[in-house]
Amino acid sequence: MHPGEPADRPPPVLELDTEFTYWGLAGRNLAEACASERAHYQDEPDERLAFAQLADQLAELGLPLSTRDYDALHDPDYAVDPEELTQELIDAEREKRA
Repeated sequence: MHPGEPADRPPPVLELDTEFTYWGLAGRNLAEACASERAHYQDEPDERLAFAQLADQLAELGLPLSTRDYDALHDPDYAVDPEELTQELIDAEREKRA
C-alpha cells in the first residue's frame, strides 16, 4: 500500500497484467476481489447471482466475505494513481541514467 493512501479505508486491490497495465478490482480484500472477478466467468450469466453463489461456497469453506451482494462490493478510489506513479518512477530512473 502506498503511504499516500488513507489508512482509514480498505486498501485498493490491484491486478497487474503482463503488459504492465493496472486494473482496480472491487472488494475489500483479495478474496472478495478474486470472487468478484471470477463471477464474470461462471456458468451463471448473471454476475450478481454468480457472486452470491461464490460467496456462499467460500463461507462454507470458512472464508466469509463482507457481503453476498455484488453491487455492495467496495469499489476503491486511489489517492495515488498506480499508473501515474509508475510513470513518474520510470521517468525519474531515465533521468538518472541519461
